[in-house]
Amino acid sequence: MKTIRFSVTGLCLALLAVSCSNLNTRMDLDDGQFYAYDFTTSSYYTINTVLLAQNSVCQVYADVQAGISASTGENIAATFKNAIYNQITESFGSPIGINGNNQIILLLLDIRDGYSRTAGGGYIAGYFDPDDLFQNHAYSNLGELLYLDVNPGTPGDSEFYSTIAHEFQHLINYSVSLTTRKNGLYFYPQDTWINEGLSTAAEYIYGGSQTSRVSYFNADPMGTIAKGNNFFVWQEDDSVLDEYATAYLFFQWLRIHSSKGTGIYKDIVYSPYYDYQAVTQAAGTQINAEFSSWTALIRQWLLANYVNASSGTLGYNGEIQTRTAAVSAASILLAPGEGVFSGIPAGGSFTPPGTDSSIAYAGITKTGTISGTGAYTGDRLLTFNKNSQAYIHHNGTAEIDTGSYGTGYLTGHGDAARTARSAYSIPFRYPVDPRGLNSQKGIQSGQAIPLPARE
Repeated sequence: MKTIRFSVTGLCLALLAVSCSNLNTRMDLDDGQFYAYDFTTSSYYTINTVLLAQNSVCQVYADVQAGISASTGENIAATFKNAIYNQITESFGSPIGINGNNQIILLLLDIRDGYSRTAGGGYIAGYFDPDDLFQNHAYSNLGELLYLDVNPGTPGDSEFYSTIAHEFQHLINYSVSLTTRKNGLYFYPQDTWINEGLSTAAEYIYGGSQTSRVSYFNADPMGTIAKGNNFFVWQEDDSVLDEYATAYLFFQWLRIHSSKGTGIYKDIVYSPYYDYQAVTQAAGTQINAEFSSWTALIRQWLLANYVNASSGTLGYNGEIQTRTAAVSAASILLAPGEGVFSGIPAGGSFTPPGTDSSIAYAGITKTGTISGTGAYTGDRLLTFNKNSQAYIHHNGTAEIDTGSYGTGYLTGHGDAARTARSAYSIPFRYPVDPRGLNSQKGIQSGQAIPLPARE
């Protein structure tokens, strides 16, 4: 189950910059100056930078206090052009191009995120700020910027480039929302779980299999994935790594089984839908018509993580091996999209003692035989919340609509603690993503945003 533990503030969007001539027209900024966001104070500040390198697709700037060499900047610019830009735009789409030069600004700085080298923990490896696309926002940089951390991030290492790919997808996704998902005077950014899932897919497009995501899922070090926590209701809390791991697996599952392969990602990005329908429309067309139903789609993916079939949609075609744990409980409260396994004794069956309109069940054997109705049989019972509405309502703080929860029944048979999770140690430091400042500024799933007027 999930609780929401972050506060949000109001959002004020101004006019979309569609014809600004260059970055030097920004209000109150000198050449080489940029606004950046301080996540510890929820406020903007100004940094002085130096241009390290540029080419046809990017400019690389660095905070003068960061001490980044010109050669490092040149390597970053070349890698972005040769190994990231084309691969990401071909898979997800094109940025909006508000400056007319098609150059993405890569801004290297020590992101003010409260990270401590002695305490460790999560740090913001990079972010994209949607306000930079709007002309009259007080702190807009009037450009397509990616902010990239240099403390403890290391410019030029594999994690750094993976972050660029991840954040570049966010920039593209938001750009497409401005032009594609419009309804009168409003536009709709895609739901966070879709946007983040696509960005984990961008990591794969750039760097191949993200084994750390799979290892985290299999280890489930906090024990919260086994209890249902996953990507569908995204939140910024201590279990955010659950969301990343499960989102990565779900979007890899889509790629593996899609008739278009990675082409499914662009179809989702350019979908007229901002919510789960963007995914079910693509999955129903490219994988199997039954997956036009969210219930069928989420059930199949949840079951796939138990069965691990070497072929077919009850696995990852041998590319990925996952493991799940059965939970010892009689019932559990589940948020939308969450699913929990419990054990069915050999030769036995299970009939839920009650009903909930949000909850569905399936029995499953390790060989992939599904028991979908009546007294459920198999090796495991899957109990899951089939609700497709995961809206987050906020009045100063964010909450999940309690009507989207459901209480599901379990068999009471779980795995022994020693077999439930494999050995895993959470890294001393690990990157997280602030979702392009959306949670800071109050943009939540299912929220329409006024479409800025053009000057």
